[in-house]
Amino acid sequence: MENEDLRYGNSGERGAMMEELEEDLKRAGRSDLIETARFAMEKSVAPSTLKAYAAADRARRRLASACGLEEEADFSLCLYVLDAMRKRRSKSTVATALAAFGFVSGEDPRASRFGPLLGAALKTAARTVPTSNHDKATRESIEKLIEWGSREGASKADLRIAVLSLISFGALLRPSEAVGIRRDSVAIKMGEEESLIIGVNVPKAKNDQEGKGRTTFFSLNSGSSGRIAWNKYFQTVITAIPSPFFFLSFTEATKGMTTDFVRKEMKRACAEAGVTPFTPHCLRGGGATTSIEEGTPVEQPNY
Repeated sequence: MENEDLRYGNSGERGAMMEELEEDLKRAGRSDLIETARFAMEKSVAPSTLKAYAAADRARRRLASACGLEEEADFSLCLYVLDAMRKRRSKSTVATALAAFGFVSGEDPRASRFGPLLGAALKTAARTVPTSNHDKATRESIEKLIEWGSREGASKADLRIAVLSLISFGALLRPSEAVGIRRDSVAIKMGEEESLIIGVNVPKAKNDQEGKGRTTFFSLNSGSSGRIAWNKYFQTVITAIPSPFFFLSFTEATKGMTTDFVRKEMKRACAEAGVTPFTPHCLRGGGATTSIEEGTPVEQPNY
């Protein structure tokens, strides 16, 4: 079941509420507002959350089917949660499973007959499954990585991961957003004192419930390590290798990099550049924190 097919539950207490509301609207002669009410309920959850719900719901249904259970039965959720705990899944896995089941069924699973167990499972997962946190990337670590990637004799792969780090840090991009950047989504213009102002458009951001996208700007000062790396990347990659993607795959230029490959490349780059290891997810948070600490508007940090 794809996430676009996941719909707000039409059963349970919330389903009953909607039925009552629709009857009241009909009696008031405003049947035209029924679709608006349904739209409001379904769009109350962000697209990214719907995607997570759909994945959790599919996993629960697969397990139920494999065990010969009815996919809609509340016991299927109990089975899935216990199986996730046995595999030492994180608290977020358990929480998403509960939320997804509640969204689809229209009922709070913790109010069901297995409620006490499900609530206990959520608390236990939070206490027993360790969470791995990484420090946010700093300006110093990014600059060191950029200098390494643009050094004399650096490979195109070295330069690519360095510039990806630069853009992710400057434009506050998530890994999935960075690898999806297309060349026509990047706007460049000259700023004051020969600085380069770069605008990166993300057509569909993770928390963009209305699907309007966002554009984030950052600037590269003349003569800076970031500007040197940017120029080299344009000369050796952007103008030399045709591709719709800004961070293309060197083995198949019609495709972009994958987030898994970026993670591996980042690990390699940090090790070779002598930088304290950080993951691609640390770049967005590090860029935002650095901008705030330096008093620079988040929309336009300088590098």
